[in-house]
This record gives sequence, C-alpha cells and structure tokens, in this order.
Amino acid sequence: MNMTTQQFHEFLTQRIDLSKYTQVEIAKMLGYTKPNIISMFKQGLTKVPVEKIPVFARILNVDPTYALRMAMSEYMPGTLQAVEDHIGSLNSEGEKKLLERIRGKLSNGRDIGDAIYKDTVDNFINSLGQ
Repeated sequence: MNMTTQQFHEFLTQRIDLSKYTQVEIAKMLGYTKPNIISMFKQGLTKVPVEKIPVFARILNVDPTYALRMAMSEYMPGTLQAVEDHIGSLNSEGEKKLLERIRGKLSNGRDIGDAIYKDTVDNFINSLGQ
C-alpha cells in the first residue's frame, strides 16, 4: 500500500508546525517529560510508538486511522498487510462517511463496479486531484 511518497516524520513535521501547540505541550500531552522526543520524531531519528499515534493524530487534528495507516505502511508494512488481508482495510472517518453516502445511493443493490457507474466513479475520483 503506497499512501504517499511523503515519509511519516515529514508528515508529522508539517502537522506539528501547523499546530497551535508547542513541542513542549505536545510532549506533555503524549506523556513524555522531555520535549526533545518531538524533535526526534520530526527528524525521523525515532519512530513514534504505534500506540501513541492515535493520540498524536488527535493532537495534530489528523484522522487517527489515516495516521496509523501511514505510519504502519512505513514502519511495519507486513503487519499492516496482514491486518488488512485478514481483518479488512483500515478506513478513516472521512472514508467511512464517503462509503455510507455511496451505499445510500446504491440502495438498488447495484455494485459500484458495475459498468453503469464506472464513468461516474472515474469522474469523481479524477475530480479529487492530488
């Protein structure tokens, strides 16, 4: 799974820099006593512990599932693949809402893969851009 060419620490750096919190405040919210850990995360010198990613994501106003998926695709791609193969894909809240809306429109039982929807779906996806 290739979420993006951006590395997780680069993504964190951007989000931290946009955050209303200082690195000292973020470190405290994550349960760290020394704020230099945040600098180490930003530089990619230390990986964010997976169990801290959901809290970190909420602090940075990022969907926790998106952040987990992004970090796991970099930190432990085999584990992520095993989870998704056996439990299912990890969907962010935004993706879940989009799926619900799509399912609501497909109440006639048609599959979104049906040819009748192909152009509509392709046009929608292309409209999202990068």
